Amino acid sequence: MKLEISPQVIESYKRLDYTHWHALAELVDNSTYWYELNKDTILKHDPDASKCEVRITYDADTSLLRIADNSIGMDLETLQSAMVIGKKTNRPGRSVYGMGLKTACIWMGKIFTVKTKKAGLTT
Repeated sequence: MKLEISPQVIESYKRLDYTHWHALAELVDNSTYWYELNKDTILKHDPDASKCEVRITYDADTSLLRIADNSIGMDLETLQSAMVIGKKTNRPGRSVYGMGLKTACIWMGKIFTVKTKKAGLTT
């Protein structure tokens, strides 16, 4: 049996008792968590990445919020898995429930794009 999530459930994220600070914190938390778990690999590919950096910019003219980091990134398989609502990561501690990225992005806007490349990959 395959569980399906209706668009109405996803749209209901807009009604969560969230603030922009909560949503941004979810995304920064993901960046810092995965950076710490993969710091050795990140430094192998980018020796200048000795600290996790998360840059948040907002363009009021286009209503574009951009969040960029120097964390590990994702390959296609990991990205596809990360886009599954509620898929657990099988990791202890933070980022375990598989909800933060989608919940934060859906709460903040109607459209979101994830551009990522795993450290060490060329595409």
